[in-house]
Amino acid sequence: MAEPTWGQLKKAQDDNQTIDEAIAAAIAAHETDPDAHTGAGESLETHKSQEVIDHPAGSLIEDKYLDGSISLIKLSETKFIIITCFESFDGWLDNSDVGATVQAGVGAGFLITAATSGKKAIIAALPSAPSMSGGVNFGKNPFFQARVYIPATTNQTIYFGTGNASFPASPPTTQYFGFKVVNGTLYAVHSNGSTETTTQITGITLDAKNLYRAVMDSGNNIKFYVNGVLKATHSSNLPSGEEDSILVFMIKTNENAEKELDLIEALFSQDY
Repeated sequence: MAEPTWGQLKKAQDDNQTIDEAIAAAIAAHETDPDAHTGAGESLETHKSQEVIDHPAGSLIEDKYLDGSISLIKLSETKFIIITCFESFDGWLDNSDVGATVQAGVGAGFLITAATSGKKAIIAALPSAPSMSGGVNFGKNPFFQARVYIPATTNQTIYFGTGNASFPASPPTTQYFGFKVVNGTLYAVHSNGSTETTTQITGITLDAKNLYRAVMDSGNNIKFYVNGVLKATHSSNLPSGEEDSILVFMIKTNENAEKELDLIEALFSQDY
């Protein structure tokens, strides 16, 4: 008869539980014990009492914070930040063609082109001294976010993001990054002043109030998000230096009909 293994032996003469079963039961009890490792000098107690508790960058994500759980006094001002709901266009540059309508309101603004093919409506936020020495600086981790609504999805070209405040030429002569819509197709877009790079983004209902975000990381890449989901990353032919405008929204009609771009909220930031 084969000799039993050590783990299959009884735990004690008066206990039929095997050693393996006893070990498994002890591990299970330990895993469900809320007070495990919390005693003096044990790992969780030491972790809790450390002056600095370190975690990998990006490991604390937005949904772990309750709404309203962080007060403004706890935030450190380390970046230049603009937040707008387009309650006013005072101080903005209106670069629109004659016949366009540019209107700000409570909680939203909108751009409407004239009803002639090729006509544009453009609004841009330019720096105001002494807040910044220039506009967007592509080497200072610029961040752009906007919630916009596109009522129609045909016969129009739209740009919104950060960079130069004029409608891009083809090939481009200015630098920018953000999003581009041609008729019903959405793209992540950037330009280094001579080459425009695009990546098509699919699966987005354009005539909805979508949240668009683009983040440039120390000149190494630009990440593009729609409704919080990463959709594209651009890592070559990136813009550099500065361009004049901080936020820019542009729409051009490609037929003899008005086209509209509705602006709900926008955020821009970059390092000082």
